[in-house]
Amino acid sequence: MLHWYVQRYYQWLPADIIQNGWLAEIFYLWTTGCTKIAVLLFYRRLIRTTISRGLRWAIWLALSFTACYTIGFTVILLVGCNPVEARWMKFDPTWRATHKFKCLNSPFVTIPLSGALSVFSDVYALAIPAILLSGLQMARRQKIGLYIVFALGVRYISPLLTHFTTNSFLV
Repeated sequence: MLHWYVQRYYQWLPADIIQNGWLAEIFYLWTTGCTKIAVLLFYRRLIRTTISRGLRWAIWLALSFTACYTIGFTVILLVGCNPVEARWMKFDPTWRATHKFKCLNSPFVTIPLSGALSVFSDVYALAIPAILLSGLQMARRQKIGLYIVFALGVRYISPLLTHFTTNSFLV
């Protein structure tokens, strides 16, 4: 039923708009991935010599995770249909009738999975400085102020959790 709805909705859109949406997905993946990697590299630079080995490993793990899911979902977007142009042309009934193509039913899997992994990496990136902060010797008032700053980051993640748990991405 849902697949029928999406098929009916997209058949009225011109192929170039659908293609632009596909390109926007790729750019979104790379911009968010590179931003997270830049923040994690900054964390790595901050704790290079002063903090525990476990925290350094946690940062390297977060860097690897973010790079892998960014590259992985990009590959899924690029090879999800054979030929690639079928990704945006499959909604055109005349093109679909005259061309052979094979596509994964990826939007129903990749969009929520990509969103969930992105939120997980956001939470992970916020947890690292919170752990770092708990071990610092500073005035209690300063620590509370810094925890409030990190809580603002959680405020950013909360709408994403709501968005990806209510299936609103399918409408």
